[in-house]
Order: sequence, then structure tokens, then C-alpha cells
Amino acid sequence: MPPSNRQRASTSPGSSEITIHPYPITLRSHNRQASDKPAPLQRKKRLSFDEKRDICDYARANPHHPRGIIAVKYNVSHATVYRVLKEKEKWLREIKETKGGSLDSMERTVGSETASDHQPVPVAETHIIFDSNGHYKQPQLTNEIDIASEPAHFENFETGITRDEEVKPLVPPMITGQQALHAMTFAQKFLTSQNGLISDEYLDVFEGMRKKLERYAISV
Repeated sequence: MPPSNRQRASTSPGSSEITIHPYPITLRSHNRQASDKPAPLQRKKRLSFDEKRDICDYARANPHHPRGIIAVKYNVSHATVYRVLKEKEKWLREIKETKGGSLDSMERTVGSETASDHQPVPVAETHIIFDSNGHYKQPQLTNEIDIASEPAHFENFETGITRDEEVKPLVPPMITGQQALHAMTFAQKFLTSQNGLISDEYLDVFEGMRKKLERYAISV
């Protein structure tokens, strides 16, 4: 009986016996369907601060979304999302401090350290004190400078302002470079003698003011 169309005959080497295969042998095509291709692997990459912030914000707004969805959304690996969210509180805390825009809580007194370094030269202790929002509080001037201390004098940095002129609040939470320059100009008036020059005993105080105001100033 001849083999059917679905049967093939083959002979083993060195044997005359014929083996009948019930099913035909088919060759697989090298052309695979698009759906059979494996998904591309997400590569690890270094994220910027803003990208980490966005991932943390998204995870906080969508607490039920798994990390795999977040990885696809931001085109990063699953491990990268895990590492970012592992320190989510750290990134959110740094974001909050960055958006606050206030001066840091480091030392904010001008003049006293410079004065103490040059003793026993009699130097007036002049303090410019900041509150938590970065605004000036009333400057504390000792009796060595015979002038009344008024909050408006350091809260208004316009060049040439006097006690008799109109006082306008001009101090924002942050100090710009131009305002720092006005502050130094106005501080110089407190320390200037009648001949228009800064006296020697107050020169070191003013120099300390200038350095620290430049340190806290923001360029415009």
C-alpha cells in the first residue's frame, strides 16, 4: 500500500527498513510575527532631580499603581523605580525645602564675630537679625553709635533714604544683589563720622557686614 499524502518514508543509514512518519515534517519559518518579538529591556539611567520628583509625585498620587506601570510611564527600569521610591520621603523633603525659598537657618548675625577678632580695639557691636522668613528684625545698635535704632532703617534699602522721608516696605523674603548693595550703603551711614569717612574703630564692623551680605545675596 503506498503511503498517503500525510505520510513520509525514511530509511535509516545501513538499513533497508522503511519507517513511516504519520505526520509530515514541516520547517519553521524564520519570519516571526511582530507579536512574538520580546519586549525591549528598559535600561537603567541616571535620573535628574526633576525626574525623581515626578516619579515620587506620581506614586503618591497613584498609590495603587504597581512599580511596573511607573517604569513604563517614565521609560526606566523596574529597579530604578524601586530605588527612587525607596527614598521617597527624602526626595519629597528636599523638594519642600527647595520650594520654600527662605534663607537657611545658619548664623545670621553681622559684625559681632569680626568685632571680637580685633579686640581690644573698641568696636560697636552692630547686629542685623533675620527672622524665619528672611526679613530683617530691628537692628541692635549699642550706645557707642549715638543714633536711635529704628526697624525702618534696615527694612528699606533705597539709597539715600533718611528718617524724614517716606518709609516703604521693600524687603522680600529673599535678598537680591541690588538690595544687598543698598543695605551696605545704608549700613555705612550708621558708621560714618561727620567728615564723611568711616572711622577706624568701625571699619572692621562694616567690612564684616559687607562680606556676610554678599554671602546671603542672590545675583540678579
